[in-house]
Amino acid sequence: MTCDSLMFRRIVAELSELAGAKVARVFPTSRLEVVIEFGSRRALPQVVLNCGADLGRVHRADDCEPTVGADTPLSDVLRRHLRGATFTGAWQWQFDRVLWLEFSNAEGLGPQSRRSLVAEIMGRHSNLLLLDGVSETHASADELEILECARHVTARVNRVRQSLPGEPYVPPPTFGKLNPVEVTTEQLTAALPGEPEPLAQWLRSNLQGGSDVFLAVLLQRLGVGGEGSTAEVAETMPRLIEALRGMLAEAEEVEGAYVALPPGKAPLVYPLPLPPEWEKLGEYGTLSAACQMLHRQLAEAGEATQVRQRLRGALNAALEKARRREDERQLSLDKAAHADEVRHRGDLVLAYLHEIGPQQPEVTVDDWDSGEKITIPLDPGLSPQQNAQALFDRYKKLQRVIERVPALLAEARQEREYLEDLLDQVEGAGLEELRLIEAEMVGRELLKAPRKRREVKVDYRRTEIEGYSVLYGRSGLENAAVLKAARPDDLWFHVQSAPGGHVVIRTDNRPDSVPQSTLIQAAKLAAKQSRRRRDATVEVDYTLIKHLQRSKGAPPGFVVYRQFRTLIVRPSETG
Repeated sequence: MTCDSLMFRRIVAELSELAGAKVARVFPTSRLEVVIEFGSRRALPQVVLNCGADLGRVHRADDCEPTVGADTPLSDVLRRHLRGATFTGAWQWQFDRVLWLEFSNAEGLGPQSRRSLVAEIMGRHSNLLLLDGVSETHASADELEILECARHVTARVNRVRQSLPGEPYVPPPTFGKLNPVEVTTEQLTAALPGEPEPLAQWLRSNLQGGSDVFLAVLLQRLGVGGEGSTAEVAETMPRLIEALRGMLAEAEEVEGAYVALPPGKAPLVYPLPLPPEWEKLGEYGTLSAACQMLHRQLAEAGEATQVRQRLRGALNAALEKARRREDERQLSLDKAAHADEVRHRGDLVLAYLHEIGPQQPEVTVDDWDSGEKITIPLDPGLSPQQNAQALFDRYKKLQRVIERVPALLAEARQEREYLEDLLDQVEGAGLEELRLIEAEMVGRELLKAPRKRREVKVDYRRTEIEGYSVLYGRSGLENAAVLKAARPDDLWFHVQSAPGGHVVIRTDNRPDSVPQSTLIQAAKLAAKQSRRRRDATVEVDYTLIKHLQRSKGAPPGFVVYRQFRTLIVRPSETG
């Protein structure tokens, strides 16, 4: 999640509205994130501070809640020092990704007892630090003592800046870059190279806070493409200064934030309008609102990825077992196909007992069915009569296989198809759908219940086709909910001979009055909820709900039907 220096300038403006508010509580939501909640007569405002490598950010919020078990030494120290303190303001260090939040009346010891909470949002080097005191000039850290920090950085990691309790705080170095807030035309002109070089590269090397997004907006305002060079601005340096000043002034305004998708990169939010060639994803009233929305989406996407991987692993393991079970049952059924031949050989041995001697390994006799000679292997350790009986016993065993295994094979095939359908659902599901699938798998004992079980509300989906109310599901639990809500004379649709979602048209007890066009649209919806959604044409069966039979012990939503009609539709066609 992009968080650059210009964004911090806007965040300072948004946080300044909270000056004078008292801290109601401080709580962690993760090991690297704390939330400060302020008391107010209106809805309690909050400030989120996250120093994660990928999701590092600072912004206002209003709906954060503590995470049980997420307490850290920093959150404990912040709670002790800041609860009841007064927020006096925020400021940005040297136009860098460093934000200072200052408080008075720390620990309830009066206005002179002051603390600073510093957020350094710098990728994998991000940190949150509580300092004993405040900077009087906002130009130096005054060697304030570190009381606690999220990441302890020792001399082995960084010889210049140690971040440890009891050590003096040292701000990040500026590396001699110019501060856009204070830079002059003369300073930029003096920094121009002797030979022309790419403008973006030169600005990044000489300006503090020159992120890729910042420079893209600046070059757009200058009317210079990404291939522009320093030679193009050498004669118009005042125009560059004017563009910088304009961006800084706009960033200090509280209203307006933009969400966009740069080519080949992740979505981002920004306080200024972004280049027009970037895909626009939305506009928000404040930068904090945009950050909160984007973070929620990114967090859900990350959680969905983790849940998907867990479900995929469990399903692949279960699928391997199901396929092996199906193969074994199919193999035993294939072997049983020769049962009659085994019995016939037993009859032949019995008929030619007089020609079989003791310990004879085989016998060749005339087969009265084929009229040809046939050789039958024998067990030398058995008598002729016992060999015949062994063949009859084997025949009875194969007969039992023929009687019982087809149902077991059908059961194994059903389980394999069910698991394949679940795996297909997992690949294209969002977080809420994944949670439904997870609950279904836990119920089927395909997965152990997670330690933190969420209450999952299972319901069917609704839409309308040509004035008819339509219910449909995607997961097994949703399909079961559809069946439970359907009435006997409602029309039910399902893709033929493949797993998929149920679709039901409410007919108000008049199924014969449903137009053909409505049937076709419902069939297309059923095709789109199935594994065959990418096929050019799909056969979809439909029948009345009262013609469905539900099998005990079958997966959720599984039904059997024999009386039906079939429609052939094209899922990709609309209308």
